[in-house]
Amino acid sequence: MINIVGNFGTVFLDNGYYNKAISASPVDALPGYVLGGIAWFAVPWLTATTMGLAGLALEQYDVWPTFPSRLAKADVDAGLVLPNAAVAMLGQGGAIATLFLAVSTSPSQHCYSSANAPASSWPS
Repeated sequence: MINIVGNFGTVFLDNGYYNKAISASPVDALPGYVLGGIAWFAVPWLTATTMGLAGLALEQYDVWPTFPSRLAKADVDAGLVLPNAAVAMLGQGGAIATLFLAVSTSPSQHCYSSANAPASSWPS
């Protein structure tokens, strides 16, 4: 739930989105932003569902990091199903790749939004 609310906030509060919204007509931009915010709900929902089901399926096999024990409830609540599923499917490299992607996407978006800021402040 926190991830869904956080991603919803990203769509509405990011500078990169507002730089483009200032130059658009409010009548045209508002439906686009609302539709974009609603469409973004699919990303965390599909990721959580896919990795949760993969975790349930892989827990029975020796590739699972905690095999033969199940993942503890505290670990599930802490969001450790995805990294454990990545390790089970792709090995240690999968966990490193997942961590890299999670860490690198936020700075990438920040660079994108701050690079567009000066362009929007130029006089027309």
